[in-house]
Amino acid sequence: MPTRRLMFIDMAYTYAVVKAKGHEQFLNARHSGGYFDFVCGVHPLADVTGKKSRDIEIIDFTPRQLLVEGVAFAKPWPRFLNPLNFIVSQAILVRLLARMIRRNRYHWFFALIHSTADF
Repeated sequence: MPTRRLMFIDMAYTYAVVKAKGHEQFLNARHSGGYFDFVCGVHPLADVTGKKSRDIEIIDFTPRQLLVEGVAFAKPWPRFLNPLNFIVSQAILVRLLARMIRRNRYHWFFALIHSTADF
């Protein structure tokens, strides 16, 4: 059973962009040379950087890495409701992540949570 796990919160590129550019090493580097046995990459705002779907996607990148692509605007609401849509969409993502962790509580202990955002 893996012991060192990393949740990596990153908003740089969606999986589709990484795959199209052939930059899978960008994702594989998150294992830190094998230090982390399992990595869960979370992109909370994938639709802002080019994702077309309003659905949260869970991608099995490798057996040792899972990618979760969230959205900023999950609901097809009018534009003036974007602030509320954003809050609801992020709440849906957090609830999904919490449910995933709860269902696998003995397998999803993260040794480190890292974000690339500077703010």
